[in-house]
Amino acid sequence: MDAQDVGAKAAGSVYGRHRRVRANLEAFSMAVLMAVLLKYFAVEAYQIPTSSMQPTMMGSPTAGVMERVLVDKIAYEIREPARFDVAVFRYPVRHRQNYVKRILGMPGDRLHIAGGNVYVAAPDVDRARLFADLTRLTPLRRPPKVQAELWRELYPLRREVTGATTALNTFFSPQGGQWREEGESLRVSAAKGSLVRLSYYDAAHQGLSNQIWDGYPVEMGRKLKEEDDGLRRQALGRGQFMPLEAVQDARISFTLLPSQSPQLDVEITVSGKDRKPLRFALEVREGKGTLKGYLAGKQELASAPFEFALPAGRATEVAFAHVDDLLVAWHEGTMVAELECGVLKTLEDMTIPNTRADAAITLRDAGDAVFTDLRVEADQHWTRGSLERNHLIEVPAGHYFMMGDNTLASADSREWTEITVGVTDDGRMVDPRTPGARAISGNKRPVPAENPPDVDENPIPIRSRERVVFEDEIGEIRVLRAKTSGAYSPQNMLFGEPGQEWHPPERRLPFVRREHMLGRALVGFWPIPPFGPNRAHVIR
Repeated sequence: MDAQDVGAKAAGSVYGRHRRVRANLEAFSMAVLMAVLLKYFAVEAYQIPTSSMQPTMMGSPTAGVMERVLVDKIAYEIREPARFDVAVFRYPVRHRQNYVKRILGMPGDRLHIAGGNVYVAAPDVDRARLFADLTRLTPLRRPPKVQAELWRELYPLRREVTGATTALNTFFSPQGGQWREEGESLRVSAAKGSLVRLSYYDAAHQGLSNQIWDGYPVEMGRKLKEEDDGLRRQALGRGQFMPLEAVQDARISFTLLPSQSPQLDVEITVSGKDRKPLRFALEVREGKGTLKGYLAGKQELASAPFEFALPAGRATEVAFAHVDDLLVAWHEGTMVAELECGVLKTLEDMTIPNTRADAAITLRDAGDAVFTDLRVEADQHWTRGSLERNHLIEVPAGHYFMMGDNTLASADSREWTEITVGVTDDGRMVDPRTPGARAISGNKRPVPAENPPDVDENPIPIRSRERVVFEDEIGEIRVLRAKTSGAYSPQNMLFGEPGQEWHPPERRLPFVRREHMLGRALVGFWPIPPFGPNRAHVIR
């Protein structure tokens, strides 16, 4: 090979390297470009920092958990948002911030929240006649696949979270017969013809109640329960009470192995002060089941009988639920009967202890019977928050009403409020009605002045420096001179000199405009091995 060939080969080698480097750079640049375009136009990942969408998506600053979610940003370019979609949108009171909630109200809807359910009111119903005819309120029922994701386990999860060593007389109250625990199973022996009963008791957590930590994985549940218990102790120390609501929509399921073919009742009851007691039941007699509803002990409705065998010596899976004004029975994992029970709907407040909801299983002529796989679950319990008892939410055209699945910990359409303050040329915060002041508006999310500031808090009073930090709706942050009244609290926002205190005017902004709907949540996943295996799941 002569010098010319060597030179050519070297040049070719250098050229080849440059070409490969260039090709790699082009490929990398294209990958970055495609990723940016994909994020901007098609799919984007978000973190869930709070528990507002639990159990659908998990987030907890206390437990250090932020589930990731992939959002389809094309979905609402090619179709309209649908009821029950989990959607990402621009927060109406802070436009730079994106929120994720479930779509409950569609344009033109007239909604009412009561008894843990959301109802659509007929067009001719007004607030004054809201409770006059219960048939004029239709419950919003989620599609089966969505409903299946929203059951929140109470037992055995509460037992695992609290570390309780027994079920009997701790979570379940037994009556009649002789009961004993055998590992995870409960066994009862009873004389012929006698009746035995197992009631979901759970006195420590007030039975079927809406606890903020229900439905979480065990380790997360423990941390959140500790935090919730601490907040309740603090509130009691201030003479305040943090009420819980009874949950009337629940499901109880178990596997029953009787030595004799028994009579069986599975029931959910709602009772309380100044309230006629309700009883919803699955009753099984001689291999036939019936769904029934009772008011003050009187049977008001019943389904046609259906097959429901409970043979002696064979294990049978049983489940019964009262959910969204519907009674449902399952036999061996298959839904076998439904019964509309809306005429017995509960629209009154369900605050504990004025109201109590319970679940129970009653057997007659079962001989020796064994219960395994015993589970108690609560449906997603929608609460009205600060809305009035006879509220009627009227969703305007081109807007949507949004709620978090965990309404005890969700800032959503029920609560979104804008406040307005005035700003003077010399940087003081004053009443916006002050002559010459420029009015600015922002999110109302106050916390007690003595608390450490929170990322979402607004305004933030700094008493020691007579300053207030205020963020407006487009995200501009101002540090303004202002005095905070000694009587200031999140419920009583008072600013100004003594004798000249003023409240910032406020207005509700409960709806999301169509153009602010950014996309539909598709898939969630947890990068949190300490709390169990990673979970990738389709969001429904």
